[in-house]
Amino acid sequence: MLFRKKCLIIALIFFLDLSVYGQSYRGFQDEFNDIFRKARITLGPFRFYPLVQIRNIGYDTNTQFGDNATPDYTGTLSAEANVYLPFRNSLILSFQDSPEYNYYLRQRDRRIFTNSYAFSVKYLLFSRIVMFGRYHWDSHWRRFSSELGWQSRDMARGYDFGLFYETARKTYFGLTGTWNHQGYADIKTADGIIPLSASLTRFERSGYFEFYYQIFHDSFLFTKVGTTDYQFENPEAIGRDAHSFQVYTGIRFPLLGVVQGTLSLGYKKFIPRAADKKGFSGLVGDTSLDIRLGRIGIRLGYGRDTVFSYFSDISYVDNGYSAGLVFHLTQFLRLDCGFGYTKTEYPQPFVVDDGLGATRTILRRDRQFSFAPGFVIRIFRQNGIGVSWGSAQWTSTMPGIHRTRKSLNVFLTSQF
Repeated sequence: MLFRKKCLIIALIFFLDLSVYGQSYRGFQDEFNDIFRKARITLGPFRFYPLVQIRNIGYDTNTQFGDNATPDYTGTLSAEANVYLPFRNSLILSFQDSPEYNYYLRQRDRRIFTNSYAFSVKYLLFSRIVMFGRYHWDSHWRRFSSELGWQSRDMARGYDFGLFYETARKTYFGLTGTWNHQGYADIKTADGIIPLSASLTRFERSGYFEFYYQIFHDSFLFTKVGTTDYQFENPEAIGRDAHSFQVYTGIRFPLLGVVQGTLSLGYKKFIPRAADKKGFSGLVGDTSLDIRLGRIGIRLGYGRDTVFSYFSDISYVDNGYSAGLVFHLTQFLRLDCGFGYTKTEYPQPFVVDDGLGATRTILRRDRQFSFAPGFVIRIFRQNGIGVSWGSAQWTSTMPGIHRTRKSLNVFLTSQF
């Protein structure tokens, strides 16, 4: 009894400052049962779900995807520790920690260790009302933007929180909110420093109304309506401040089944606070689907959204398409082939030198295409080791941008 009271006090303290994890709400009982299904390592009342990933072990002809190719041997080792404390079908406390090490043989200054962690709580009250909260610190070394070829460190610190009502027939509706500080590290290049921190570091505050309706087993029709405020930290970047209104609707498919993932499309209106900046209104989407038909697997992805830009006045529109084909040749051998296409559109014109001592105005449009065939050999259960060969090309209406990249990578996967 005393232990339960202590857990309740901890949950209430967390709820004051933390928030819900993820972009898609899951019912309390579904999440509770999932912990017992996945986290089978136990220590007293605690349950653990560890994960180790090895990827990008190989050779890359252009690690920074820049005009001047920088070949190198690379490797990434990451781990994930998930610790859960479920209690009497009414409380879930959890902690996630994700350390990662990125290795470069020649570019020693790019060898970097990052770590991300999060604390979260989810409490069921009167069998219908769910309160949840989460604090997170995320730090990654990656190419976080399609307009930048360089890898850099981006950091996010924030809180999420929410209040939902769940019906007996698995219909959920409620309110969620987020407060996030999005930061970036400057990039060192041969030509000098690229001051990403001064241009892009910002505060983001969001609020949403969310509705989920179960249409068949573990699949939900959902709608999310909300607004976001963007405030930049550097006073010199105050002209980038903006706010947006967005609505999404779609279908979330189950974690296990013939079709997995989320089909999501919506509308967004992005409004800069400065009158001389161009905004955006139109279709947005975030779709990722895995379809399994016997030995054949199909992967489809689509993403469209506004992204804050380093090169332009405020933002650009990013359109991403992906497709993949998986064929299980035998019980122990899988063949993979993936395609990717990204189209980047800037709303305002750029003034460039025409090479003859004069200038001209162009609309910048970037195109990036990637192709990656490979195979995976199953080692045990659903774990396997894979090899992939990648080829990518980057072209633009901006003069001088025509980049190529090839890579050969070895990786481990837990999804054969």
